[in-house]
Amino acid sequence: MDNNKPNPFEIAQRQLDEAAAILKLDPAVHELLRWPLRELHVTLPVRMDDGITKIFHGFRVQYNDARGPTKGGLRFHPEETIDTVRALAAWMTWKTAVVDIPLGGAKGGVICNPKEMSAGELERLSRAYIRQVGRIIGLEKDVPAPDVYTTPQIMAWMVDEFSFMQGYNEFGVITGKPLALGGSAGRGDATARGGIFTLREAGKVLGIDLKGATTAVQGYGNAGSFGHKLGEELLGLKIVAVSDSRGGIYSSQGLDYGKVMAFKQETGSVVGFPGTDKLTNEELLELDVTVLMPSALENVITEANAANIRAKISVELANGPTTPEADRILHDRGVYVIPDFLCNAGGVTVSYFEMVQNAYDYYWDEDLVHERLDRKMTTAFHAVHKMAQERGVHNRLAAYLVAVNRVAGCGLGSSRWAEGGGPHLNPGPSLRGGGPFSGGEGGRGSPPRPLLLSAGRRGEGGEYQKQFHIRGCADAPSVSTPLSRFPQMLVSRQKNDARTAIRCTSDLRSLSAVVAISDFGAADPAAYARGDLSARHYHL
Repeated sequence: MDNNKPNPFEIAQRQLDEAAAILKLDPAVHELLRWPLRELHVTLPVRMDDGITKIFHGFRVQYNDARGPTKGGLRFHPEETIDTVRALAAWMTWKTAVVDIPLGGAKGGVICNPKEMSAGELERLSRAYIRQVGRIIGLEKDVPAPDVYTTPQIMAWMVDEFSFMQGYNEFGVITGKPLALGGSAGRGDATARGGIFTLREAGKVLGIDLKGATTAVQGYGNAGSFGHKLGEELLGLKIVAVSDSRGGIYSSQGLDYGKVMAFKQETGSVVGFPGTDKLTNEELLELDVTVLMPSALENVITEANAANIRAKISVELANGPTTPEADRILHDRGVYVIPDFLCNAGGVTVSYFEMVQNAYDYYWDEDLVHERLDRKMTTAFHAVHKMAQERGVHNRLAAYLVAVNRVAGCGLGSSRWAEGGGPHLNPGPSLRGGGPFSGGEGGRGSPPRPLLLSAGRRGEGGEYQKQFHIRGCADAPSVSTPLSRFPQMLVSRQKNDARTAIRCTSDLRSLSAVVAISDFGAADPAAYARGDLSARHYHL
C-alpha cells in the first residue's frame, strides 16, 4: 500500500473505537470487534491465452458472524490489498447490522487488472479462486457477491465451479447472479437505488426540495451510473457533472443519462462528451452543488479538501470515501453526510433478498423487491438520523452506534467466544431456575438483544443434526422439520413460541446456520417469558 495514502483498515478501527467509547463496550468485546475472525490468503496459478502461467494472489476475509453467515463482495483490482479487504469486511459487518438483516460481514479480493484480461482468462481466474476458497464459503457460512470489476457473468462462473465441487447445484452460495441461475430481480441497480431512497429521506428531514437540485457524481461504475439514472428518474435531480477514472465533465445545463451512458459505452469514458467542460475528479468534488455522490474508491474526501466541499448533502455510494478527520470538518460545516455503510446498503439488502428467495425457491417480481428495499432503507435511515439527533454526533458515528450495538448484543461475551467458538454454537441458558428477568441466577434484569436461534450438533448414526435453540430456552421440546423449509417457516408472519426449539436432521457438513430475532419487546419482559416473539428479520 502507498504509504502516503490513509490505511483503510486503520480508519475502520478508529471509527469503531469512537463508537465503542460512547457505548462503553466491554474491553474484550471491543477488541474482538477490531479484528477479523478469520482470513484466507490464496495463490492462484492461471494459464493465460499466450500459454504462460501467471500467478495471482487473492484474499477472503470473514470479519464477524455473530448475526449470521458472513456476506460481502469480491473485487478484482490491480491495487487490491489485504488491509483494504479487511476494512471492507468490517464495514460489511456494520452495513448488514445497520439495515437489520441477519448476516455478518466479509469481503474478498484478487490482485489483477481485469481490463487487461480476456474473457477466457477471467473465467479461469474466477474458477481458480473458488477452488481455493470453496471450503470456507456456502449458504450457511459465507456468501460472496459482485463488487469492483466483478460482474454477474463472473458470479455465474463461480457458482458453476462451486456446484461442480459439491456434485449438485447450489445457486445460493453466491448472490448477484444472472436471473437464470437464481438471481434476484432488482439486484443490478440496488446499491444506487438504496442510496437514492436515503437521499429522498434526507431531503425531507432537511427541508430541501430535491427536484432540480444540482448534483455531481464522482465515479461512473455501477453505483455512480445508476445514481445518475435513478436520481433523474425518481427524484428529478439535475446532474451537472460526472466523472470516471480518466476524468470528469461538467455542464450547467445538465447531463442526460441515456446520452452520457451511450457515449461512455462507445468510447470507454465520459471524457469528451459533446458540449461539456472537462474537469478533474478533485475539481468535481469541490463544485457548488446541492448533492455530491462520491461513487468511486476510498479516501477521496480528506482533511486536505474537506473544507472545500460545498455540497449540502454527501451521498456516499462508494465504500470509505471520507476519512475520520474529514467527517468532523464536514459535520462542523453543516454538510449532511449519508454514510457509506448506510447509503450503499441497498446492494447487500437485495442480496439478502436473493438468499431468501433461493432458500425457499420462490421468486419475487421487481416491484416487490423495490418496495421491500425501500422499506428497509427508509427504516435504517431514520434509525441513524434519530441516533445522531439524540446523541449530538455526526451521521457516520450515529450509524456505528446503531450497528455496533446490534452486533455487540449477540452474546459476544459468552464463554463460547472466550473458548474460540461463537454465539451460533452456544445454546444459552435455560429459563428454568430463574430466567433472564427474574433477578435470580443467570439473570441480569434485561433481555438479550438480538435473540438467536442457534445451531448445535449431535453425531447419532453418523448423521449431522442441526439443533436450533432459542437462546434462553435450550430445554424446550423439539419439532422435526426439513432443513430446507426452515427459512420458509420464518417467512410466515407467525409468532415463534419461546418454548419451541426446532431440530433438523441433515447430512450437510456446515453447522453455522444462525437466524437472528431482534427487538422482541425489550420493555416487556413478561412478553418474552410468554414467548411472544416475532421473527421480524424474515418478515419481508
